[in-house]
Amino acid sequence: MHTEKNPQPPRWAVWVARAISVVIVVPLTLTWEWLKAVGRLLVARPVAAVGRFLWRWLLAPTGRFLLRFVLRPVWSVVVWLHQFVLRPTGRGLGRFFSALYRGLVLPVGRFLRMVLLVPLVWSLRTFVAIPLRWLWLTALAPAARWLGMALLALARLFGAALMWAYLHVAQPLWRLLAAMGRYVYRVVLTPLGHMIVAPVRWVRDSVIAPMRLAGRRLRLQVGRAFGRGPS
Repeated sequence: MHTEKNPQPPRWAVWVARAISVVIVVPLTLTWEWLKAVGRLLVARPVAAVGRFLWRWLLAPTGRFLLRFVLRPVWSVVVWLHQFVLRPTGRGLGRFFSALYRGLVLPVGRFLRMVLLVPLVWSLRTFVAIPLRWLWLTALAPAARWLGMALLALARLFGAALMWAYLHVAQPLWRLLAAMGRYVYRVVLTPLGHMIVAPVRWVRDSVIAPMRLAGRRLRLQVGRAFGRGPS
């Protein structure tokens, strides 16, 4: 029954597994053990020996020396200063400032509050704040409202006047001036321009241009007579 439920592998698979273990696993295991042994022999033991030597002859003596001759004396001085200097001084200063506060600062503050601060606040409230509030509520605020309304009405009236002047005065006047300008341009300036331009053009074409041409020809003839080229 046991053989039927858990069948054994074939014998050739067993021999293959044994061959792999002999060829691969066993050499790797032996190599790893050899490396560990060599490491312990060449690295771990020398490092441990150097560490023990340093700890025994350098670190431990230095630590004991520092602990005995530096740290403990310094700690003792710090403890002594705390017990016999800092703590008594702190207690004395605390008692001094507490007594100073209770005996001087607090009474002086109460005195100044009762003599100076309270009367000053009452005076400011009675003679400044309340009158100013009453003046604002009864006079300044209504005056400001009325002044704002008056300025708004004046601005509206001024705007309406400007709009009326623009619509009924400036715009018709501009149209009238534009029409007069167009009439003067068409009826006066254009014929006058023609009357001026035509004679000027005739003088330019009939007098000035022939004179320029004659002068140029004369300079050319004189230059040729004296052996000069045309300029």
